[in-house]
Amino acid sequence: MGILAAGIRVSCEKRRAGMSDQVKEFQRVCSDSGIVTGDSAIVTTHSGPTLQIGHDETESAVTFARNRRSRSIGMTGHDGPEYALGLVKHPQPVLIAGRHQIRLQNERTVALHEPYIGLAPDHVCGIAGDAPAHIMTIENLTTFNEVARGLNDEVDAMVIYTGGMPSPALRAALRALIADCGERTCFWHWGDIDVGGLRTALAIQGELDGRARLRPWQMDLSILPSDTRLTDAPDTVVKQMITLAERLDWPEEAAGIRRLRAIVEQEVLAPCRPF
Repeated sequence: MGILAAGIRVSCEKRRAGMSDQVKEFQRVCSDSGIVTGDSAIVTTHSGPTLQIGHDETESAVTFARNRRSRSIGMTGHDGPEYALGLVKHPQPVLIAGRHQIRLQNERTVALHEPYIGLAPDHVCGIAGDAPAHIMTIENLTTFNEVARGLNDEVDAMVIYTGGMPSPALRAALRALIADCGERTCFWHWGDIDVGGLRTALAIQGELDGRARLRPWQMDLSILPSDTRLTDAPDTVVKQMITLAERLDWPEEAAGIRRLRAIVEQEVLAPCRPF
């Protein structure tokens, strides 16, 4: 047993001694920037509060992925140490359904087609041609899929998946699309009836910047089907939800929360649309 332990120790020492120059350089750079690396973990620090991956601040989280490809040449571009360790951060594609044209960088356009397409949000520059009569943001992927697959050429609408709280990159894409809309376009949002869902709606309303009103869809507890599964909410949560609904200028939704004092996940509702 002692010989085995000694062998393992020697193997580990050789492994550490043989660490590539890229990894050593990456550790040096990371120690200067607040990223600390170890043999078995990577930890990030920053000057703000601790980030939790969830409803509100997922856009600020760093994505870690294991990358098994070995890159041993050079320290720039995709051969840098951050790629060798698989530490990268890219915005998620924005999923859009509809029958319109999207303007991209370098004066290119792409046509939306069924059921939807995914685009790099930082390449979305606006709408080419006529703006839709309706733009609807949807918080959850299942509901987005069901609504998107129900669209046809007769529906003058665009549906956008937010993935919960929209990331900064997705918000920038929304601003670009909104900028090409006129007074005829109605804006809708459908999300969870809870604190996170109302905060998501408030963030999207902020991107409208007073250009139009964000209308709620299926977010009034008092008009949902009688067999809808409601979850009782604590008083503190009810108070937060009412405050957010009032900030959104959704008086009916605020009244429904005040009366029924519950939360509802979007996925429990049958897919439908206001257009």
